[in-house]
Amino acid sequence: MTEFWKMALSLTGVSAVGSFVVFSLYKDWLHLPALNKLSGERLYRLFLVFLVLTFLFGVATLGLAAQKAHLDNSTRERSAAELSKIMADRHEAGERILAKAEADTSLSPSQTAKVKEVHQEYSDRMKKVQDAVKSGDEVRAAEQYKGLLRVVQSTNTSQALPAAVQKDLADNGCGGDHFLGRLASKSSGVCR
Repeated sequence: MTEFWKMALSLTGVSAVGSFVVFSLYKDWLHLPALNKLSGERLYRLFLVFLVLTFLFGVATLGLAAQKAHLDNSTRERSAAELSKIMADRHEAGERILAKAEADTSLSPSQTAKVKEVHQEYSDRMKKVQDAVKSGDEVRAAEQYKGLLRVVQSTNTSQALPAAVQKDLADNGCGGDHFLGRLASKSSGVCR
């Protein structure tokens, strides 16, 4: 039956299919015993009332569907804008954490070089996440976010950064924000 409707719609268009549906619904009404008692004019008016009500119901359904689609789109756009702001704030916080670690005078020159390397990799990954979020590509954003979290939780990072700095950076990347949670859930549970 589904194939029939697909073929009918592709060959005749929406108006022909709509006419067929209306005819199918109303053809048997003319033979009902209660309607046989009505005059032709009253039967015609009753038929028009039902046609108008069907039309109004269809228009109301289309209006509600259009309104829902508009609300879904505006929510998605607002969510993307909020997620973009959250990621920008996280990027800034991560930059501060890593800049503070780089400025730590108690680190040896080789440790400072490792911190700079982690800092650069973190910045590159965070920029990729932000670009993906701004473009609205949640799948790519989730993949980039997963890569960012791997950088934060990598052996290289744990060797380069003092434990407190590493914890701050991990907390900054795996926070409980709703939108970050959405990305993290698409990132197959990299956050611990």
